[in-house]
Amino acid sequence: MANVDLQYSSPEMRNRVDRISDLPLHVLHHILSFLPTEHAVRTCLLSSYWRNIWRFVHTLYFDESFDDTIEEKPQFDFTKFVDSVLILRDPSHLQKLHLNLVDLSVGESRVNIWIRYSMNHNVEVIDIVNESHGYFDLTPCIFTCESLREFKLNGNSLNLSASICLPALKVMHLYEVCFENGQLGEAFFSAIPSLETLILEDCIFDDYDIELITIFACQLKTLIMNGDYPRSVEIFAPVLISLELNSDDSTPESIRFKSDIIHLKDVKVSLPASCFESIIQLFTVLKNAHSLALRGRFLLSFTHELLVAPSLLECIQASSCNLRWLKLGTEFSNAEILAINTILSHSRQVETIKLVNEVSKDECGTTTGKYFQAEKVWLKYKLPHLKSVEIQDFRGSENEMKFVKVILENAVSLEKLVITASYSGSETMTEFINRKNKMVETGKKLLTYERASSSVGILFV
Repeated sequence: MANVDLQYSSPEMRNRVDRISDLPLHVLHHILSFLPTEHAVRTCLLSSYWRNIWRFVHTLYFDESFDDTIEEKPQFDFTKFVDSVLILRDPSHLQKLHLNLVDLSVGESRVNIWIRYSMNHNVEVIDIVNESHGYFDLTPCIFTCESLREFKLNGNSLNLSASICLPALKVMHLYEVCFENGQLGEAFFSAIPSLETLILEDCIFDDYDIELITIFACQLKTLIMNGDYPRSVEIFAPVLISLELNSDDSTPESIRFKSDIIHLKDVKVSLPASCFESIIQLFTVLKNAHSLALRGRFLLSFTHELLVAPSLLECIQASSCNLRWLKLGTEFSNAEILAINTILSHSRQVETIKLVNEVSKDECGTTTGKYFQAEKVWLKYKLPHLKSVEIQDFRGSENEMKFVKVILENAVSLEKLVITASYSGSETMTEFINRKNKMVETGKKLLTYERASSSVGILFV
């Protein structure tokens, strides 16, 4: 361990009272739990009082990329350091083990020894980040850790054991994880009866031809899936509260809900509506949602579903009656405007609307006439409870202007309208001046629109 220069720069500093050392030990342990273990151990050099305090910290954070900032530092032996800490620390309860592995120079067997140590000390949280270019096999006993409450894995394979029993696990967060064998199915989730939060981000399914995952979790409250998807997803989660299904590229062929979800409050979807086995079933699931976020990919395909299935309107009406907060990503094409107006016309309780213009810079102004005739997309409706509207990346297109006009004319309780103009950091001075002049004229025009609410404030920036 490198020496630390503890010489103070002035007599005044030497005479200062050491207030931190007067804190109760449990408070000091809590403070040190927020530090990387390499830094926590260094506190033993402060004084004889601090020599053993680090040993009783219940959180261990080991980072193989640890960069000692002291000049002329000796070679840092990560493996030896971790082994020493595990030997010297108080052999009591371990709350959390975090491992950040850079090149796996420590070896797979050593990593699994550390994991087994944590399990033998009733670890509650295991967080493993693999930044190397290869995978390693996790010890199978990690799938039978009775004390484990939270499991995070980043950048590694997950070779599912035939024997799984995680009775206390409540949170599982998998990021860029490759599933080597077995499927995430009913048997897997049945072995995790307490699971409340499941996050799958950019996981890899296609390398091993995993076509279906069945999320069967009776206690699941939060489900987040971002990035890649298998071909089909089935969801059985009757007490689900928050649902997020996002992807910029990958689209599953089928997403199916296998249970009623009566407690669902917060929903974010950026997948096309066609990904859902039944769009009517989706809106039935949304019937109690208070907040809803949809991207343009969903809105566009939703419009086509609406045209071929007029009965969908009844489901929308039933699913929108509790909606209070709505965020929509859109290119303001006519097809999307129809979808937006259809949703708003049945969302009489909505209080906040946020729109984000998703038109790329080189497509600006080209979306107005796409897909449908303009006169067919504007519906008549009132928004009696709407108080706040925000539009980001506003470009002043015809549909944007008309949407603002409709909102101002129909939102009788509107308190604020915030419009943020689009800006490109790469534009030339001439482009900047032209854009600024255009936005000034646009702002002046917006101020001439009639307003149903006498107290609305308009901010255009």
